[in-house]
Amino acid sequence: MNLTKIYFVLILFSGFFSFGFQSQDKKPLIDVIAEIETKFDVKFSYSVTDVDQVFVEAFKDSESLQFIIDKLNASTNLNFKLLNERYITISTIEKTISLCGVLIDNLEQLPLLGASVVINNRSKGVITDIEGRFQLSNIPINETIEIRFLGFKSLTFKASELRSLDGFCKTIIMEEESQALNKILISKFLTTGLQKRIDGSTVLNTAKFGVLPGLTDPDVLQSIQALPGVESVNESIANINVRGGTNDQNLILWDGIKMYHSGHFFGLISAYNPYLTNQVVVTKNGTPSEFSDGVSSTINMSTKNEVNNTFSGGFGANLMHADVFLEIPISKKMALHVSGRRSFTDVFNSPTYDNYFERSFRIVS
Repeated sequence: MNLTKIYFVLILFSGFFSFGFQSQDKKPLIDVIAEIETKFDVKFSYSVTDVDQVFVEAFKDSESLQFIIDKLNASTNLNFKLLNERYITISTIEKTISLCGVLIDNLEQLPLLGASVVINNRSKGVITDIEGRFQLSNIPINETIEIRFLGFKSLTFKASELRSLDGFCKTIIMEEESQALNKILISKFLTTGLQKRIDGSTVLNTAKFGVLPGLTDPDVLQSIQALPGVESVNESIANINVRGGTNDQNLILWDGIKMYHSGHFFGLISAYNPYLTNQVVVTKNGTPSEFSDGVSSTINMSTKNEVNNTFSGGFGANLMHADVFLEIPISKKMALHVSGRRSFTDVFNSPTYDNYFERSFRIVS
């Protein structure tokens, strides 16, 4: 018997709660208009498209017609106007409101000074003050407000979301924005054909190799000295010092063969033909363990690994020597590379040779 009473009370309570909850729901404006017309014996003049999808709170029986009209004017974007005791017109209006807000960052919760608060498609806006506060007046209620600040993600609000109510301003938290920069490929490092790799090594493509300022001919070892941390303490070409090391601490490889001789004329002339060398990889920071002899650096030179179908070559000369190189294809899988250099100082002593000789033996007149 007691359980039956409790169950009955719960049913009554849930029914009352359901009724109370439903009474707070908003109703379509077009239905409310019909109820007002029936109760107060009035007629509304309106466009169906203006009142469609508009929801309002239901009016109470004790409320007067004037009170209901005033409440509808305040709660909607429509203008309800009493023409006389019987006819009421409904028209659309562009309501204006005052809005404000306070901007803070998402990390330290500090106010953001100088943020831009602008109205979309209008030349009107403000910036935030030292407290991160902004305020705008006479703004159409349906306008879109955009908030921008350097280094933070931009935000967009409807003006109605930032409405100032009794001096209360909405606190807006802006999130910092981080951007990943696109990779930059440097195709020309110091000169044409000189490229920097991600692992710190430098690649010299001799086929595209240019001449550095101050040089008359391209030279592999001379060009390496233009890299940071590479120099020659005795101002020679072949004797290279990397990161303060001695020249014998450099590992020089030619197609994987360790080279013990790198220059002529006491290091003033390079022993390697740049036109026959296809690629040079210079590693001066963090030499791989496979090159265990490279205490200071590793200079890895390689020739072409492809066979050309045509005969090619080149010839050059200066005031010290003449050189020639040939690429002779023998078959589809075999080719012969020939290079040579011969000085003519045993026949003719040029001013260049005299300067080199004086520099090598330090002859003072």
